[in-house]
Amino acid sequence: MLDQLSSFTLWAHLERGKATVFGVYEPFGFGSLVRRKRPTQIALLRAIGDADGHIVFEVTVGKNPRIPVGVVSRGFAQGRDGICIGEIRDDRAGMRKNRIFDQYGLGGLPGKRAGAAGLHNRRLLRGVAQEGSQETLWWPFQLVGDRLQYRSAESAGFEIRHRGSFHYCHVDIHDKRVNRLLVLSCAVDYLSRDVLPSKALRYRLAK
Repeated sequence: MLDQLSSFTLWAHLERGKATVFGVYEPFGFGSLVRRKRPTQIALLRAIGDADGHIVFEVTVGKNPRIPVGVVSRGFAQGRDGICIGEIRDDRAGMRKNRIFDQYGLGGLPGKRAGAAGLHNRRLLRGVAQEGSQETLWWPFQLVGDRLQYRSAESAGFEIRHRGSFHYCHVDIHDKRVNRLLVLSCAVDYLSRDVLPSKALRYRLAK
């Protein structure tokens, strides 16, 4: 089911006192939520442990998603057989630090912000806004949104899009060879770094 996805929305469900749970849905927008149209759920990510300081999530699909298909964290993804699919790692280019989607057998896909989203340091401006100063510096970029492309000369890869302060992002797959579990790992990494409030991710054993 996951391998057939060409696009999806990853939504972080934040509940006080509980572990963060990520839901994978058919693409939806803010308008759908306003109209109270319930998006169709495809998969679920639930915390089951931690590795290298990052939460590890079990990915399940099916009805009330219960069928395990693998695990993901902010740094790697593994299939149901326990074999590592690839990793999400840092790449420093001068003063900027980018993330690289490195799928074994496909090669590295550097992540770069596209269009107007590439004109600002999103994380820096988010920090300024959270301090309560210079809000006018931040809100125009909220309207423009964020667009992060992972691709190389050999692969069209995929892209992640986000707008506003909502706790979800949209993913569009442009190369069917990219592994969806590793893409989920990359999307979780993005939400954790650039969107979710600090200390939002909590680990509690899934039940």
